[in-house]
Amino acid sequence: MRDLETKYLQNQLTAEELKTFREKINAASDDEITSSMQDRWMNEYMDESAVPVERLNVIKENIDQSFPASVRPVNFMQKFVRIAAAVLLPVLLLTTVYLYRENRTLAAEEMVVATGRGERANITLPDGTNVTVNSESSLRYAPQTFSRSERCVKFEGEAYFDVAKKTSLPFIINTNDLRVKVLGTRFNLSARPNDAEVQLSLEEGHVSLLSLLSKDEKEIFANQQAVLDKSTGRITVISVADIKNNSSWRHSELIFGNAKLSDVLASLENNYDIVITMPAGVNLSGDLFTGSIPSNNLPEALEIIKLSYHLNYTLLENKVAFVKE
Repeated sequence: MRDLETKYLQNQLTAEELKTFREKINAASDDEITSSMQDRWMNEYMDESAVPVERLNVIKENIDQSFPASVRPVNFMQKFVRIAAAVLLPVLLLTTVYLYRENRTLAAEEMVVATGRGERANITLPDGTNVTVNSESSLRYAPQTFSRSERCVKFEGEAYFDVAKKTSLPFIINTNDLRVKVLGTRFNLSARPNDAEVQLSLEEGHVSLLSLLSKDEKEIFANQQAVLDKSTGRITVISVADIKNNSSWRHSELIFGNAKLSDVLASLENNYDIVITMPAGVNLSGDLFTGSIPSNNLPEALEIIKLSYHLNYTLLENKVAFVKE
């Protein structure tokens, strides 16, 4: 620790040594840091060779001229250094402790990527993992600790993960109901707080899943979808022929296969940031929809619903009201 401190003050740390130094600082208490700094300032030799002597001589001459010759200070340089040390020591000590504390605070902070309704975002994590975040979703991670013993994020909403492969360092996703563990793969994860299910659609590789409610564990492989029932904690695994359809929202279209009308309308509301009302008599749970709806053209999307269910609609600002023909 002492050697690292010395190198840090001399700006000679390598990248690996800086990482080790930060870990040791984060693990130390404030009292330990203060004691170490005070001991260094009070007891160690300080190299004065970097002090600009010419500048000190100018200051000395200015001070000498302001005093009569009989009262001019003797051994000025020695006294000046002592006075400067006495003045600067508390300032430097407090500043160093402050910076160490700031480093500890930053280590505990989270990076948050959040989207509103109708918004999307792309993020590249420190390990090279790419995440495309759908609307009304959030991803959190701690930059200072990410990629040490594990790669860990907190997530809710919907996103497409393209995880960089690191066999020795698992990638962990924690949601409110499910824990996902991968090494390197691609998948779409839908874990919205208000949905009754969590769905993970795996395009390649394999993924380990743990239900936080039932402790049920499953492992799924390419072209499989895991569905977690939040009420029971049970995980069901099914094979899906066109697994990429579940992440089609990334390519400006929403693809549905025998989906409940209520789920289709919810997807449109999230994607376009709108509120949809349907007339009485429309079976939102029983009426199923199969097809593709654009995610970047609201009038065309509404026309598809209109023609599929023989309805008319009005659009006022962000409110869509369907009515019977």
